[in-house]
Amino acid sequence: YGDGTDRCHCNNDQIKRYRARISGPLLDRIDLHVDVPALPAGSLSNPAYQEDSNEHQQKKDLVTRAQQLMHARSNKLNAYLTSKQTTEICQLKSADRKLLDKAMTKLGLSARGYYKILKVARTIADIENSEKIETHHLSEALGYRRLDRYQTPTY
Repeated sequence: YGDGTDRCHCNNDQIKRYRARISGPLLDRIDLHVDVPALPAGSLSNPAYQEDSNEHQQKKDLVTRAQQLMHARSNKLNAYLTSKQTTEICQLKSADRKLLDKAMTKLGLSARGYYKILKVARTIADIENSEKIETHHLSEALGYRRLDRYQTPTY
């Protein structure tokens, strides 16, 4: 489903039922929900598809710098912050708190999902070398909760 080929012949209800088989508590434990499209046949052996080593090094440097910021701030990576540490480190503006609260309701997220979003937003801000979490960091973090949008609430 979603890869652009005609391999999937399922209708929307069948896809919803299949995705609903993934429990909310399991999804809560996954920080990033992203689609990774299949590579076209032969692309791995095609030099045009291979990433430039300079570009790779730049990305690696960004990640290393972000990790250094995290360790300097709390002596651990954002992913390992406790809920108390997350609350202290991941301060949001009033409008952003409202945005997150609205998303929590709309996506049916748990407390665990709430803290995961804050940690991911803080990581995005660290990658951008931003002292504070800005609205676009939070929005991007919310965008990585894609699978939550497909869950059917269970009562």
